[in-house]
Amino acid sequence: MNLYNKQIVNNSLFTVAQIIIVSLCTFFLYRYIIATLGLEKLGLWSLILSITSLGNIAQVGFTGSLVKFSAELSFEKNYKKINAVLNSSILTIGGIIMLLVLVIFFLANFFLGYFVESKWQSDGMYLLSFALVSLCINIVASLYYSVLEGLNKAFLRSISFILCTLVYVFLSVVLINYFDLKGLAYAQLIQAVFFFVFGICLSILYIPKFNLFYYKRDKKYMMSVYKYGLNFQTIGFAQMLYDPVTKFILSRYGGLNLVAIFELSSKIVKQIKSLTSGIMQNIVPKIAGLNMMADKSRILEAYRKVSKINMFLLFITLGLVVPSAKVLSIVFFGEYNHLFVLVLIITCLGWFLNGLNIPAYMINLGTGKLKGNVYGHVAIGVFNFIFCGLVGYFFEDGIFIVVAWIVSLVAGSSIIITEFHVRMKTPLTYIFDKEFFKTLMLYSIFLGLSYLINLKLDNLVILSIVLFTIVGGYYFLIFKGMKSMEKNYQYIFRNKRNEKT
Repeated sequence: MNLYNKQIVNNSLFTVAQIIIVSLCTFFLYRYIIATLGLEKLGLWSLILSITSLGNIAQVGFTGSLVKFSAELSFEKNYKKINAVLNSSILTIGGIIMLLVLVIFFLANFFLGYFVESKWQSDGMYLLSFALVSLCINIVASLYYSVLEGLNKAFLRSISFILCTLVYVFLSVVLINYFDLKGLAYAQLIQAVFFFVFGICLSILYIPKFNLFYYKRDKKYMMSVYKYGLNFQTIGFAQMLYDPVTKFILSRYGGLNLVAIFELSSKIVKQIKSLTSGIMQNIVPKIAGLNMMADKSRILEAYRKVSKINMFLLFITLGLVVPSAKVLSIVFFGEYNHLFVLVLIITCLGWFLNGLNIPAYMINLGTGKLKGNVYGHVAIGVFNFIFCGLVGYFFEDGIFIVVAWIVSLVAGSSIIITEFHVRMKTPLTYIFDKEFFKTLMLYSIFLGLSYLINLKLDNLVILSIVLFTIVGGYYFLIFKGMKSMEKNYQYIFRNKRNEKT
């Protein structure tokens, strides 16, 4: 295994470590917030964070662009141009983000009272002001980490994120005792500053010929960066109709308690799913290298191998969510919360189906063919706005709004895979073969059995023993049935034909 491929493995291992540690920290903090402040305040904080997420539009796709173009320029050893593109991007985003956060703040001040009770509006705006400042700092910091990721050093982002998360959780616990919910906003701001400082320091250490103040605008090259980034910009606009819209509608028709339950359920599922997407993201620089060789057959071969690894990871990670539903409910709420369990199961199934598009999505990022990704995100956003809005208006039932969100997610996600296969003139059976459907059937039986056991057994000790036995049997059959995993792994990370990339 050459140094480049070995680094992909290291990046993946650090990604897994980051996700596990951050997930444990996040769930500990959520449990602490629920026990200390209550569900309503967690719901308010979740709603505020969804508003600040709109500010990510200011990135104008620069983070994704920097990963791709840094990877390409690193193959040419043109580190000076990487530095120039990075600093040009920072200056451009600085102006955009300052204007955008002002617009978001004033719009929120006008509309927030429509979605939350009047008693929460003042606190909500105070929290939003701090959250927007944190967002600005995090967006600029993310540009430094994007270049490091493009240089195949994604492990540095993972290390930094782990350290900053530990700081955030520690400060949150301390500051909540003194400042109530506002303590979370203070802790988040301090975390953002740490993340920014670490980003600069790591860039100085690991980006060859790095100069913090070097600026030379290459108009022609920056136009390529803008053009590529515009696709991400479209995705950013579409994401405005994702999480924020769903939470606003849930808050309107279900209250902040339901927003908190949706936030907690989604966070659990997405953190577990990120084990898969985080590992898969590390192949983007390698695909960018393959794309420079203009070899369609090798990209398709990589796609098939990556798809097998992706499906395997989805089956062994999200497979744990449903069996653990009742246990998680008791951990977070101190009792069995039927609504939480139901929302958790719905979101798990939705994000599992969404996860099937990860390989096509990452290949598109590496090759710069972003049309399918854009279409998929736009479709999810439009579907979500229409479906959730109609369901909320006619049924005024939060659980149906969650179902509408998941239907939108799955429907839009399918466009990404479909567009990829049509463009590459490859049938869906190329990845959805007999092995996949056989494993899917096993997974379905496992989910159904786990759900029934959760309904019937109330004793936590007996429930845990029975579920542990079933999970063990499921894992045994999964590992036994997917014998090709070692070959897939070797192709992505060790195959001699890939050594030059």
